[in-house]
Amino acid sequence: MPLTKPYKKLLLLISVWQYGFQSVMGVEDSLKAIILCLKINSLKTQALVVKMLAQACIQSEYYERVVEALQFYAKATRETKPFEMLVTLMYQQPITPQFQTLCLIFFNSLISITPTFNLKVFHQQEIEDAGLDVERLERTLEGMEAASVRQCLKTWQENYINVQNVMDEFVSLRERTKYLRDEVDLLQTKLEELQKENTNLRKTNTEVDQQAEDYRLRATELQTTLENVVKQVQHEVDQVELPDDLITSVTEAAAAVTVPPTPSPPPPPPPPPPPLGAEGTLVPPPPPPPPGIDGSLSVKRRVNANKVRLPMLNWTPISRQSDASIYFKEIRDGDVLEMLDFADFDRKFELKASEASGDLIARKEQALKRAAEQITLIEPKRARNLGKCRNFLSV
Repeated sequence: MPLTKPYKKLLLLISVWQYGFQSVMGVEDSLKAIILCLKINSLKTQALVVKMLAQACIQSEYYERVVEALQFYAKATRETKPFEMLVTLMYQQPITPQFQTLCLIFFNSLISITPTFNLKVFHQQEIEDAGLDVERLERTLEGMEAASVRQCLKTWQENYINVQNVMDEFVSLRERTKYLRDEVDLLQTKLEELQKENTNLRKTNTEVDQQAEDYRLRATELQTTLENVVKQVQHEVDQVELPDDLITSVTEAAAAVTVPPTPSPPPPPPPPPPPLGAEGTLVPPPPPPPPGIDGSLSVKRRVNANKVRLPMLNWTPISRQSDASIYFKEIRDGDVLEMLDFADFDRKFELKASEASGDLIARKEQALKRAAEQITLIEPKRARNLGKCRNFLSV
């Protein structure tokens, strides 16, 4: 499609007035006609075309029209690779940094308004296939003041989508997501168990509170009943009049705290009178027999005192002869002393002294002393009350 004179004037109008851009975009297929101006061998005209395309990429609503214009140019010029014409002009000698800046602005703007991630990668790959190489382009700028070109290249690298890195990150995120999902499932299971346990504990707590309340009510009832019983018993005790002999017996029982002393044995009977002779005269008594001749009148041998502690012998004397008892008057002390080995007897029946025996005896003495000190004479009225309490306890 040949470029006519009106189109040249239209390009000049676009570069001067923004109003002209809006007017041009209002015409259908205007971008398709403008992009054909890239075939004109004029760097200024080609720069205006690229500027027009970059301006159209500022608004995302013109994305479809820009893509259709590029496809139309590739089909009309039989271009094998999209963007090939623009990339070729960027390396054309003499190098023009201003034109390179316009092309890079167009490339960055087109990718920025692309709606999907896949399309961004697709356009990025088309531009690289057309021959755009950052290192090659930087080599063309050696010795030149091209800050704008380098800034555009930096923007291109920052927004560049590395598919391999994205895939690696995707795999890593997928593994991380799976791990987090498993962890969430585990935590969910634990949460359900804790909720169930919490429910059981709450139920148990309710039951315990109910039992505690029942026990509290029961204790209150028992306390009330006990108070009533105590009041009734106290009232009955106050109404009872105890006899004086019972009060006296209680008083005597209180006084008899200590053990009474063992009574002394009765004195021996007096000796019989001496016998009388035939004429009524006194007959002198015969001399005592020598020791050992008569057991009943034999002299008792002295036995050494016990040097060891022996158990007490609990026995009760009887007043008359019995076949089940020992009649000591018929026992000869000498025979007993010859038969018994007192050393062996002491060894067999010796009481082993314990370490705490002395302390225990001292405690018993102190307890008996305190009990003896507590014995006091009480008033008749208080003794009467004591008798009442004793009668109540015995009941």
